[in-house]
Amino acid sequence: MSSPVLLLVALVLAAFVAVYIFYPVVRASSLGRRYLREAAESDRLAELLARRDAIYQAIRDLDFDRETGKLTAEDHQIMRARLTAEGVAVLQELDRLLALASPEELEAQIEREVAALRARREGGGARQVCPECGQALPQDARFCVACGAMVQRRCPACDAPFAAGDRYCRACGAALSTSQASEAVHADADRG
Repeated sequence: MSSPVLLLVALVLAAFVAVYIFYPVVRASSLGRRYLREAAESDRLAELLARRDAIYQAIRDLDFDRETGKLTAEDHQIMRARLTAEGVAVLQELDRLLALASPEELEAQIEREVAALRARREGGGARQVCPECGQALPQDARFCVACGAMVQRRCPACDAPFAAGDRYCRACGAALSTSQASEAVHADADRG
């Protein structure tokens, strides 16, 4: 063979070897970015759902306070308008986020919410639900017995999720007991 043909074959072979070696690295980097983006969207979704539920509860409480005479009609109207505007903003953000989700993800999210509502209704709110599979769990469970996922801790006042180390609920501002916060920290440490 002549020298230019041999050089061309060597270059083509080197290109194939380079693609073979670097493809998994490039693909893993791409998958890692996608995983991080999906995890951030999932956290944001959980935060928005908790905020939505807290707003719904606040509106119910506000209406009850008006009915019992604790609030004047004017104060009720002002506070309800503020909560409604905040709720609309949260729902619009939820719509934007959920528009990015696949139908299967939406179906799974709906099933988890239904399971959570059923567990609260049947257990009088004293039970928690796995965020991954919807399995009803005892209140003190740290991991799901069905799928092994870490169970999020929830605020006893508004049922919003809280992160490890949080001393106050992000949704309602209620103080979280030291034992609740340390349980969440230990659960994260056990997982890591």
